[in-house]
Amino acid sequence: MDILIIDDHPVFSAGLRELLLAENSDLKIDLCTNFKKACESIYCSLPNLILLDLDLGGENGIELTAELLKLYPALKIAILSASESVEDMQACVENGAIGYITKSLDPDTLLKAIDLLCSSGSYFPSNLLPYLMNNKVKRERKTYGLDIFTSRQIEVLECLKNGKSNKLIGYELGITEGTVKLHVSSILEKLKVNNRSEAIIASLNICTS
Repeated sequence: MDILIIDDHPVFSAGLRELLLAENSDLKIDLCTNFKKACESIYCSLPNLILLDLDLGGENGIELTAELLKLYPALKIAILSASESVEDMQACVENGAIGYITKSLDPDTLLKAIDLLCSSGSYFPSNLLPYLMNNKVKRERKTYGLDIFTSRQIEVLECLKNGKSNKLIGYELGITEGTVKLHVSSILEKLKVNNRSEAIIASLNICTS
């Protein structure tokens, strides 16, 4: 599992890396303090999970998330932030983040949150759950039929809805991770969305009849 932490507070990011490695020494964790270096790192080696600071040296993490997902739709990006504003959390969801971790979390909860992001694919604070459950996403939502997908794409989409990573999807379906990425890209194109989070939201309106 490769994790990239993008945060301009080196003490925090270094501490987070040590905390994660103490829990799992098999992790590969890279640190970047600015967006330019992060883009270079992502280009060289796509990480399994990105933890991105909401306020990265004056740059907006929400906008950076959207920018990265346009380039790499299959990326899993979670936001790190000192902000506990529900509005910030909602904006992150709407721009494709699969998680939102507040920096005030105690170490045990922080580890559990990142473990969820690595395994099942998403983590959000409990006060955002009503918003997520009601699917109050501020964009036009469309209704689709299953006939726009192949049988394999339907299987992959169901795995996405359950928050599974590309690697886990490949393992469960008996296909390579690269093949999973191709199916995900096709699903995004057919749903006319930019990333996994938007695909999951759009899939809630898929007709099954």
